[in-house]
Amino acid sequence: MKPSNDSNAPQAISAIDFEPNIDNIDDGYTLCDKGSLTVVYSNSTFLKWFDSTKLHSPIVSIIPSLKTDILLKRLDKRGYYLLVLESGEKKWGFPQRVEISFKQLNVGDKEYVSLHARDMTKLLEKETQLFGHTRVIEKNNRKLSKLNEELQAENTRLSVEMEAALKSRK
Repeated sequence: MKPSNDSNAPQAISAIDFEPNIDNIDDGYTLCDKGSLTVVYSNSTFLKWFDSTKLHSPIVSIIPSLKTDILLKRLDKRGYYLLVLESGEKKWGFPQRVEISFKQLNVGDKEYVSLHARDMTKLLEKETQLFGHTRVIEKNNRKLSKLNEELQAENTRLSVEMEAALKSRK
């Protein structure tokens, strides 16, 4: 592709030149200082989902169900931790199910914890649909089993009658 001399023409961006921005993703992202577990960065999605506007606040004030002692043990042992939050009620702006992946991140001599929050509501909806379909299939399988038993009983009865008819003919 030849570069255009027109300055208003759209320019091609190669994958090498393009740097994705964490603020442009649909997932929530936050970075915490590992020592104090205070937020040092959050993208707009995370701020919207967790109704948080303050930096430098403890992550446990944003996610009250988070057990920080367990988080730190798992990070030290495995380097990651997974937390699933489910909301029984629909809240505006907050998904019904959020999966948060915590990972240890070292930048130079500084330790951080990154939080990647994904909306898993569609998965929850699919699980609900699958559960409904499974119940219907199980119900139909029970009906089929009952019909199969009835057919086997009828087949046995007819076989006995046929044998009796053949014996009486002789």
